[in-house]
Amino acid sequence: MKQTDISRFVLWPLLWNMFGAAVILPIYFYVLIRSTDPKGTAAVFSTPHSEYLLPTATATAIVPALVMLFGYKFATDSVLHGIIASFQVSPLALLALGKILSQITSKGSDVALKSDSNEKGVLFTYLSGAILSAGAHLYTLFVTLRSPEDAVNFRATFIPSPFSVIAGSKSNIHDGALLFLQYDWLVVNLACALWSFHLAIAHQLFATRREISLGVLLLATVLIGPGASVSCVLWLREKHLQARYKKMNSL
Repeated sequence: MKQTDISRFVLWPLLWNMFGAAVILPIYFYVLIRSTDPKGTAAVFSTPHSEYLLPTATATAIVPALVMLFGYKFATDSVLHGIIASFQVSPLALLALGKILSQITSKGSDVALKSDSNEKGVLFTYLSGAILSAGAHLYTLFVTLRSPEDAVNFRATFIPSPFSVIAGSKSNIHDGALLFLQYDWLVVNLACALWSFHLAIAHQLFATRREISLGVLLLATVLIGPGASVSCVLWLREKHLQARYKKMNSL
């Protein structure tokens, strides 16, 4: 497999929307492992790509929420269904946004990620991604745990229960969709924790036993969310790689 298999960032969100996170994310991690340098020294993205990653990710997090809020408040049912369907191809809009931002941030060069000029930018991107993702996850947990409704609790919201979907029930469509999302959440959390564990072991990021490292990552995935957990480990890995890179250059 080639590194371009993972650098085509539009392909994976499209597949995510088509088949679901629980199917695509483990495949993405598998391709990522097979596509990159085992020592983590090979750059996959150019500097312009890394610079527009954060604004693109921010737009991905905020714009859908605003659009759906508009849909629920003001749109008719048919328009709302059209809005929901349009999100299936929303990665194409991100492609256009990325192309525009890369032209703005590019200075006519294709500098590798490990250049001195953008070391702090890469770390800032990982840290910002962790903060954004953790904020969304913690807000969801807070709303769930503080809800006055008895039916809204951690177990009912996040833990799959196949027997909750009753055939012929008026609510089976809603309950079935919730069950799908619960399995999605479970697989995504497990995949992200295992991927973080793989990075931590490969780069010796934690000075603890493997079992303790895996337990900490699983707990972090539940408490701050899978996106924040992976972003934090990537931040630690980047600091480790930059330190090793500087040490190699100083010899």
